[in-house]
Amino acid sequence: MLGTPPVPDQLAHRMLSQASVGDESPAAYMAAAESAHARLRADMSTFFGQAGFDSLWARAVSLASRSGSGGTGVGKDGLRLRAPDWPAALSGRRPDEVRSVVVATFTSFIDLLFTFVGTELGSRLLHQAWPELPLDEPSTSTGEVTR
Repeated sequence: MLGTPPVPDQLAHRMLSQASVGDESPAAYMAAAESAHARLRADMSTFFGQAGFDSLWARAVSLASRSGSGGTGVGKDGLRLRAPDWPAALSGRRPDEVRSVVVATFTSFIDLLFTFVGTELGSRLLHQAWPELPLDEPSTSTGEVTR
């Protein structure tokens, strides 16, 4: 049973930070985002199927693109993030823009995951795909996860 639910944007930041291994350059951050996406897709496709995962990702991109006002979301380039080479849609942007777009997309994905399967199961799926992600913050318990 969950205590305080994990916060999707904090999970997205942590996941991407771990994947980038502290290198905050735009190229490294995009490589980390691509790696994190591939890792989530590979693991969560067991639960959702590849088409299901891709649909959830496409919806996350769509939601992140709608939050584009104010320069914090994906904005008008959101649909390009659905393509297999989605990181190319961000080339040439300022580092803070790249970070914003990537975090907004991963946050939307985690939000949708929690909405569709519930926070507890969503947390377990994330932990299964990303065991080093600290989901057991004070007053947050995800229980045991087995592969």
